[in-house]
Amino acid sequence: QAAGWAESTRLTGDMRVRIPEEGAHHILTDANSAAADFRPSLRCRFIKAPQRAIGDSRSEWELLTDALGKDTLATLPTLASLNDIGDAYALLYGSELLQLTKTQPTYHMAAYDIGTTSIVCYLLDGKSGQELAVSSMLNPQAAFGADVISRARYALEHGGNSLQHAVIEAMNRLLMEACERAGVLPDTVYLIAAAGNTCM
Repeated sequence: QAAGWAESTRLTGDMRVRIPEEGAHHILTDANSAAADFRPSLRCRFIKAPQRAIGDSRSEWELLTDALGKDTLATLPTLASLNDIGDAYALLYGSELLQLTKTQPTYHMAAYDIGTTSIVCYLLDGKSGQELAVSSMLNPQAAFGADVISRARYALEHGGNSLQHAVIEAMNRLLMEACERAGVLPDTVYLIAAAGNTCM
């Protein structure tokens, strides 16, 4: 009630401050959007099981890379199951082989909007780009400062580990919530993109 300071505003008389109750916030999770080409780095290819002819001395590595293409990177754990699978579906990220399965894999992507006030997670179908679920929450970094400058100051004085941990925990929680809503297994999310406030 007495004259004093609140943030950078000089108080010269009595005032009443309204603090929103928890749950009173409305987080914007959708808006007008423009059409765009869907060209993800994830793709699925069907490959025929490599057949050895008499005198074929190619290694398992060479058989797989020949089937996928010379520019594809395979991993040793994948090669161990190649003979057991036969004809297979290869899930690729660019030229990197992520998964080799007998049946056509289900794969997903997630996109995050990380803002000063809130964090939003969008779960997308990896084949079509269709939005499957959305989850959101207030940015827990607010515990370290209500605005960008306060959080930057906290990071300079105490390091950024606490702020980083808070946002990563929030992203993990939101992804789990979105997957649960869509009936999707989290380990089928192969690609994540994040955009938003750089400082956050």
